[in-house]
Amino acid sequence: MSDSNRIREAGKILTEFDDERYDVFAEDDSQNIVTIWQPRGRVEDIDVFPKPVGMQSKAQSFLQRASAADAHLAAAPEWAYNIDWIEDHEDILFADTGPLFVLGCAPVQVDKMERRLAELNEEYDCYSAEGETAGSPAVPDKPGEFVTPTIIPIAADARRGEDKDALFVQFKNKHMSGRANDVEQKRLCEGTKIWGFRFFSGAAVVPWTCSDVMHTELKNEVLTFCQDGPSYSVHVQCNPDPFNKTWINYRQEFFETDAQVSCIVANWGSVPPIGPFGYSGVYTTTDESTTLESEYNDTYERGGLVATQPDIGCEYLCLIPDDIVSTVIFRRKTNRGTPSGSAVMADIKVSTTAVFDTAADEYQQKNPVYPAPEPDPCKEWREQLNTTPLNRELLTALLRAEIEADSLPEKFPINQKVSWESVESLNGEMSEELGHLLENHPRRRGTGELTPSTREAPETIAERLMEALSFAEKDADIVLRSEFDRSDVPVNAEYQDEQISICLTTLPTSTPNSEIDRARWFVEWLRVDGVNFKPVALTSSFRSSKVKTLAGYEDVSNMVRNPERVDATDGLEEITL
Repeated sequence: MSDSNRIREAGKILTEFDDERYDVFAEDDSQNIVTIWQPRGRVEDIDVFPKPVGMQSKAQSFLQRASAADAHLAAAPEWAYNIDWIEDHEDILFADTGPLFVLGCAPVQVDKMERRLAELNEEYDCYSAEGETAGSPAVPDKPGEFVTPTIIPIAADARRGEDKDALFVQFKNKHMSGRANDVEQKRLCEGTKIWGFRFFSGAAVVPWTCSDVMHTELKNEVLTFCQDGPSYSVHVQCNPDPFNKTWINYRQEFFETDAQVSCIVANWGSVPPIGPFGYSGVYTTTDESTTLESEYNDTYERGGLVATQPDIGCEYLCLIPDDIVSTVIFRRKTNRGTPSGSAVMADIKVSTTAVFDTAADEYQQKNPVYPAPEPDPCKEWREQLNTTPLNRELLTALLRAEIEADSLPEKFPINQKVSWESVESLNGEMSEELGHLLENHPRRRGTGELTPSTREAPETIAERLMEALSFAEKDADIVLRSEFDRSDVPVNAEYQDEQISICLTTLPTSTPNSEIDRARWFVEWLRVDGVNFKPVALTSSFRSSKVKTLAGYEDVSNMVRNPERVDATDGLEEITL
């Protein structure tokens, strides 16, 4: 790989490093376990010198949960940890087993940081990305009043021939924009380098902090370092705008490689009275789109929304609720030499989530609550469907004709594989999108750059569909299947008194062209081997609502039910009720 001016290679210091001690570096990395802390907390003097308060017990609980989860990597966001707590937690941070911790820390005044590094160097082998000054780890030699450190502890057990634990420290290289935090722009003493962990084999890890991504030279060097082989970019943030174009553009560039890469994001849930922030998570390369199975429901209940960008071979999961510790499991691309077909799907999911319990003063395993406005029409729609999160998404997507037949595997329906890529609401195409149809999460509300979704508002979707289904039941005697399952796709409805399989869709603004498009959508599904249904579209126009089917479908002499004879040219026609 090319030389880097801003990434200091830890491997030149850890020359006898045992990369088997930390599973994140292991060459056999087909399954990965990452624990992410997404806290809520108060920050005093945020406009003068940010001081997070009341975080120590939360930090300890996070460390304990990450170790108990057998995580390979654990990340805490910028400002969440404190460099003064290291000795209190050294039994976890430097344990013989456990994850590689990447801990974003609270700001420290420059002179105090100098003294603190000297103290730490007495107890551990302490290395600063800035190098050394007079035999002690150095702070940045630049103007400013405070630094923002990130620490990476390395246990002595991983250092062959050494009996001392090591502590790698780096400092934020780029201040936040004045719009986000004016004090950083004026007073942050910026670092000049970060650490890169890459050894002779296995994956590399590059930790960096929040607005470091806005430093063009550093960003380009991180991309080069990560794209040189299997790697993890670990981005610890205090980011009120997690879908800012700068971050999205970085992640787009990040996946422009054939290497197996993953981006780990740790962000605050909220910093009252500012918030919500959130949307920590994992972005990772995948060979094939993950299939929708029961893990979708478990992930949803544990606070995670999934999505895919098939154009760049990326799948991702974002954590929505406030003040949680979540463990995410995912698979990496097939490694050379492994059996064909193994670990080709990312299969990303939340295995556990713990919510902070104020009375117990710790994170406790339980399902979190999604933030949502009140009143919430989506809640009424979800209750009306009375089924699992996955079935809700599929039922709603079919009503909107947002599952394409040609996006399914050729063997469908034998294997009944509906993938993330198949469902439009989960498919971000070339933009990051969390467009789950019934989820009124914060980044789906309002307008502007803070809300990237290009899809209709969930409350609009819910209200229209409830009206449409009321009309279908009253005027056409059609209801949604009560026992719907993913294997039923595209059949989602039936007559109340007859067992006739129906694919029911809605067409809110009906025009001749839109009806032809819908007819083509029906035809594509009818041509899938083994799929049989009656196509029904509930159309609405300025004048009235109607129940329609494919033109000629009910004319038995037309043989339109033969998939080879189906034609969408004439669009839709009204069903005689």
